[in-house]
Order: sequence, then C-alpha cells, then structure tokens
Amino acid sequence: MMRLFLCIFLAALPDRVPASSQDDYLINIGDQIELDILDDDEASQKYTVGSDGAIQLPLIGGFKIADLSIEQARDRLHDAYVSSEIYVNPTLALSVAAFRPVFVLGDVRQPGYYDFHPFLTAEQALGLAGGAMLSYDNEEARILEKRNLSQQLDLVKTDLARLAAQSARIEAQLKNQETIQWGLVPQELRSIIRREDFDELKPNEDKIMSLERANFGVQRSLLANALVEVEEQLRLLSDRERVQADALEYDRQDLARKRELAQGGLVTSSALSQLERAAKAGEGQLLQIQEQQSVARRNLGEHRREISRLETGRGDELLTQAQMLKAEIDKKITEFQSVTERLGLISQWMNAATNTRNEFRIDYEVRRRTEARLVSLGVSGQTELLPGDQLVVSLRPPEGAEEGTQ
Repeated sequence: MMRLFLCIFLAALPDRVPASSQDDYLINIGDQIELDILDDDEASQKYTVGSDGAIQLPLIGGFKIADLSIEQARDRLHDAYVSSEIYVNPTLALSVAAFRPVFVLGDVRQPGYYDFHPFLTAEQALGLAGGAMLSYDNEEARILEKRNLSQQLDLVKTDLARLAAQSARIEAQLKNQETIQWGLVPQELRSIIRREDFDELKPNEDKIMSLERANFGVQRSLLANALVEVEEQLRLLSDRERVQADALEYDRQDLARKRELAQGGLVTSSALSQLERAAKAGEGQLLQIQEQQSVARRNLGEHRREISRLETGRGDELLTQAQMLKAEIDKKITEFQSVTERLGLISQWMNAATNTRNEFRIDYEVRRRTEARLVSLGVSGQTELLPGDQLVVSLRPPEGAEEGTQ
C-alpha cells in the first residue's frame, strides 16, 4: 500500500484562549447560564444567551451579559435588580451550566457535536470525530462515498427548504401578515433551495399560522370578555355606592333632626337609638361596597396585565423561535457547504491521473458566530477552540490530482 503523507496546513489566528476557571471565562452567545437568587425560595433557573448576547429574565427582560466574566455579570445583575426596586440587596449565585458544544464536520469519520472543554484544540476535536477520512485511494469507496454524499446533499436541501418555510412563517407572524411569501425567506437560503420546494410547503405553513392566529384570538377574546365583565361590575358598584351614599346622607340628616326633637322630649330615646343603628348599618353597607370596588379594581388590573402578557409573550416566543431557527439554519448551511465541498473533492480525485502519488493535506477552518455575523477563520491544528465553534476539516487532494483536474 502506498504511504500516505499528511501535511498540516498552518494558518495563524489571533484567538482568545478559554479560561481554566469559570470566574475568568467570558460568557458567549449560546452558553447556558444558571442563576439562583438565594434570597427567595425559588429554585435556580437556567437561561440561554441569545444571538444578541442577552438572556431573557422575568421582571427585567433582556439583559446583555455576553463578553462579561461571571463576576462582572453577577455584579451587573445585582445592580439591575436593585435599581429596578425588585430586591433591596439580593445575593446571587451565577455560573455557566453548559458551554456550547463544538461541531466537527467535513472530511472526518464521525461528524457531529462534541462536548467543549477548556484548551480544546482543532487537532483534539478532529481526534474526537474519529480522525480524517482517508479512504479515497480506493475507487469503489470513492464511488460509494459520492453516491452517499449526493443523497445527503438532497436531504440537506430538503431540510433547508423546510427551515426556510418555517422562518418565513415566523417572520410573517412578527409582521402581522396573513400568509408567507418567498420574499420573507432568509437571503442566504434563496440561492440554495428551489422556489418549487418552498411553494409546496407554503400551504401547510399558512395553515399553521392561521391556527395559531385563531388560537391567539380566542385567548385574547376570553380575557377581553372577562375584562368587560369586571368593568360592568365596577359600574354597578359605583351606582350602588352613589345610592347608598345618598341614603346614608338622608339618614344622617334625619338623625340630626330627631336629636333636636329628642331634646324637647318629642322623640323617645328608643326611637333615637333605632335611627342611630340604622345610620351605622348604612355606613357599614357603604364600606362594604367600597371594599367590593377595591377588589374589582384589582381584578381589572390583573385582567389588563394578562392581556398585556399574552400579547408581549407571543412576540417574545416568536423572537425566541426565530433565534433557534437561525441557529439551525446556520448549522444546515454549514453542512450543505461541507457536503458540496466533499463532493467536489471526490470528483477531483476521480478525474485525476491514476498514478498520482497519494499525498494529502489537512486544512482546518473555524466558523464562529459573533454578535454581528458568522465569520470563517483559517486555523492550525494547535489553535484552541471556543464554545460553539464549528470546525470544518478539509482533506485536500494531492497536488498532482489538483493539476490533473484543471
């Protein structure tokens, strides 16, 4: 068997080295953060850092913590709870519950997600994925691999069409449109998927959107009807309060007159006592009505808050779904590019001269999601990865094979 020579392609990358301790680690997009407010009886909660670098917290809302150390994030959260008058001086426990895994793909034996640990290098990640795929010197293996990759590429395109339709639906819902349109498909997908595939999925997504809109309408209608009932109850209580106040004022005036007559002996003390008891009872009834009004006002405020929570919650849920879909689309596009590159590589080798020496070169590329965009960086095997990195391993053909295809 011919010897296989592996030449590692080196490329410099100024990189941030993950810290060995969580206190020094800078929080990144996609990390799962665990927050425990020790001053209450609630269990700790876990939040995922979104693509905007923020976590969504109850009572506070979006709170940006990306690129902060654990200590910095804890201090800023403390200040936010205090300034918002939610807590006076809370004791917070903050930690990274889970780093984003790295995704290794390309010319590897076992592509997929692998747990991140500090100081993980590109070469180590390649080892986790079973090493480089070096079976292309076998003609039968190349033919089978090309067939498998072609089928895989078709499946990836199908998945991308599905994700494109879902993304268009969420975008249409955020814009309060009734149907999805091709123009709502992310720009990076329009050159990959076929319009016919999107049109085939469109009716089902429109139906889903219609059902969700109807369900939202029913929930809002129920809350609105409950709100109207409470408003009507308040109106009736207001009328009762006015009538009772008038009756009480009449009783008080009558009691005052009877007291003057009692001084002249024209009204008995028992009759005067009876009038006083009636006035006291009227005062009690008025206080009871006012208490019922207070309860109704609280109910009114709660119904209004529920309607607000329903409307804002729907928007927040759609934004969360959009973020998750964006991450899945990025992953699928990366897979599409990788499979396409591997198909091209096999085609190069299949067209190369049969007597070409089998000398291979391994190239490493890191695709990293930043707050602004997805960036691609050439790296060496010794470069340390960050949580969430996508490592693309490319097995380059022999130089003679490359020349044979030109």
